[in-house]
Amino acid sequence: MVGSVSLPLQDLDRSTLAEVDRLLGLGDSGQQLAASSSGRFRKVARSCIRRAVDLEILATDPWPPAPKGRARRKSTRVKKSIDVRSLPGPATMALAIDAMASHQPASRTYQLMTAVMYYGGLRPSETVMLRPHALHPPTEGWGRIDVLEADISFDEPGEPKTGERSVPIPPVLVAMRRSWLASHDFPKDELIFRKRTGRQPHPSNWARCW
Repeated sequence: MVGSVSLPLQDLDRSTLAEVDRLLGLGDSGQQLAASSSGRFRKVARSCIRRAVDLEILATDPWPPAPKGRARRKSTRVKKSIDVRSLPGPATMALAIDAMASHQPASRTYQLMTAVMYYGGLRPSETVMLRPHALHPPTEGWGRIDVLEADISFDEPGEPKTGERSVPIPPVLVAMRRSWLASHDFPKDELIFRKRTGRQPHPSNWARCW
């Protein structure tokens, strides 16, 4: 039955997948989708094709490469540097993190995620993949977080961008982390920053809480 409505993997060629790539940018009514939505659909589709290549179902990756013009525009794009003078100081940042907690239960999750990024210097992709065994709570003073993995594609764990490392964290974050773990019963290998559905916290909700 599936074969009657789907092309076999072996029949996928560049011209067919070029049309697939175009259609993934359109909605059911032919309307243009938002860049974030079409990009997500294309990313998943390309991952499926690459997986078929990894499993040797396909000999080569038939997905068309990105247009050279797009790559050239990306390479010539002016990168904007951050003016560190505009960043909040330690006292302001401490007040902002403290103010993130509200009557919404999820706000505590986003508060601690933000604290981990600020005090520990972790990237968002590393923060959402933290597990209890990577946290080392001391009896007193400074603690440590082992950065062992990062989210590389929709909750798919991979190596952090700069490799595995251990980072020191100050007592203020140690106290927040200890309180968080005490109020949750996490198995040793479970991801600690999850929504009630078990999915990864959404960036838009994180930004709204911030």
